[in-house]
Amino acid sequence: MGYDRVIEEIKSRIDIVELISEYLNLKKTGENYKALCPFHSEKTPSFVVSPSKQIFHCFGCGAGGDVFSFLIKQENISFTEAVRLLAERAGVQLKGYSRDTEGQSRRQTLLEIHRLANEFFHRLLWEQREGYNYLTKRGIREETIREFSLGYAPGGGDVLYRYLTKRGFKEEDILASGVCKKGENSIIDTFRNRVVFPIYNMRGDVIAFGGRIMHESTMAPKYLNSPETILFKKSNELYGLYHARKEINKKGYIVFTEGYLDVIACHQAGIKNVVAPLGTALTEQQLRKIKPLCRKVLLLFDSDEAGVKATKKAFSMIYENNMEGKVLLLPEGDDPDSFIKSQGAEAFKKRFGHAEGIVDFFFSTSRSTEVETIRELMQIVSRVEDGILRARLVKDISEKASLPEIFIREELMKQRKGMLDTSGSFNRSLPANSVDEMLIALLIGHPEYLDKVKEQLSPDYIENEMVRAIYTKIIQTKKDDLFAIINEDEKALVSRLLLDITFDEEQLDRNLEDCIKRMRERRLKRRLKELQEEMRIATERSDRELLTGLQRKWTELIKEGQQSGIL
Repeated sequence: MGYDRVIEEIKSRIDIVELISEYLNLKKTGENYKALCPFHSEKTPSFVVSPSKQIFHCFGCGAGGDVFSFLIKQENISFTEAVRLLAERAGVQLKGYSRDTEGQSRRQTLLEIHRLANEFFHRLLWEQREGYNYLTKRGIREETIREFSLGYAPGGGDVLYRYLTKRGFKEEDILASGVCKKGENSIIDTFRNRVVFPIYNMRGDVIAFGGRIMHESTMAPKYLNSPETILFKKSNELYGLYHARKEINKKGYIVFTEGYLDVIACHQAGIKNVVAPLGTALTEQQLRKIKPLCRKVLLLFDSDEAGVKATKKAFSMIYENNMEGKVLLLPEGDDPDSFIKSQGAEAFKKRFGHAEGIVDFFFSTSRSTEVETIRELMQIVSRVEDGILRARLVKDISEKASLPEIFIREELMKQRKGMLDTSGSFNRSLPANSVDEMLIALLIGHPEYLDKVKEQLSPDYIENEMVRAIYTKIIQTKKDDLFAIINEDEKALVSRLLLDITFDEEQLDRNLEDCIKRMRERRLKRRLKELQEEMRIATERSDRELLTGLQRKWTELIKEGQQSGIL
């Protein structure tokens, strides 16, 4: 099967709506689906997916294309890697493709190392019972161990390193993956004598690991994460997101807790929309990752001073991103894992009804005066760009403080005065479709008109540079799948045109003739204007011979325009 045929076969087997719904919370609107764009910050959905055309386009930032374009942009991978992943998903065999490391990109090699390391750790968990016994004593059931692919890293020093080298991996790649590191005299395993938690990306690839000691008396740090690699940036990832994504979509909100075992305990208790940062405070990058899935956040943090401080910082970021948040502070000394063990899953679920909003939380935990608390809240509210959300917060503060809203709004105006708009929203209006865009949209939708257009319009009739490039590729390659021959910027333009421009099927001939006529008229008028300027210069130079020749050309063009009905 030829390369082009392979691409077509992959696209025919993959539904773009199904693929994108694994990353975004798509809502059906008429024939299409809409969502908040994952590629820029926005308050109202402008990201459109068309099941009939199998394309997407964001009318805010301009991103667009097909299934390959989406995966390339979403996962920050190359076209070759996107083809490989989608072929695997679609069950399409790629000529010369194999799972060994030879000839693969560095990224693919590191993914393969992580896949094998995960299998290694998981198998040892069952074979060497120390890790298994630790997890089951913590109340983790066997089906949960399998679902999260939990593992055990033995204490042999270089057991994993020897396992990977026997399978043909190079030392430099093993080190680059982060699963092993340089010791004082040799290369050693990063994780030793720990239970291991694989960390997945949104596609389900293992990209890193977290490890926990099994004996509290040891001097080693309780938790250890993989170092950052080309696959893994700690501030970008969330533990459990791959397993939680569908439930987040279903419930419309996400629960943030603090540790691996908290996520797993909640999952076992039937609360499956739970994730955790990887040993750090909540970050902007993590919020941006989950924002396309939902707009509501529940924070499950400790009630100690550090937990309160972390909650306030998290609330600030949540509302700056035009999301809504609540917090559930557990009794001091408790986390979700310990609470569920002592009180049971049902008691834990009932506490969700007592979650506090940002205003109640600030007033109940503040050690400052009421005025200082209001001003602290106003600093957050002033950065909220969603007018409805901002108005709701002002109302809540007014009611909580028993103050007229006008006073709260005056304070808010002081806070917002002079602030720059940092929302990142794209409010630019799209220009009206040009005749160039109209023509290319018609040709893409109705390639049967291509020969007719080629006879009358060469590429230089098209003024828009990108449209001209697309038109040139169409007439030169004559391939059915346009997206296989255009670059990412051109895909974004084409996806917009296909969603933005519709034609009356009964008026196609008339629309086409109108486009051709307008483009020929535009080119003729441009040439006449150029001749007029050349005749002016010839007159100033008293170059009669040149002037006569230019006048002749002028007359011929006028006659040509009149005969064709352009002028």
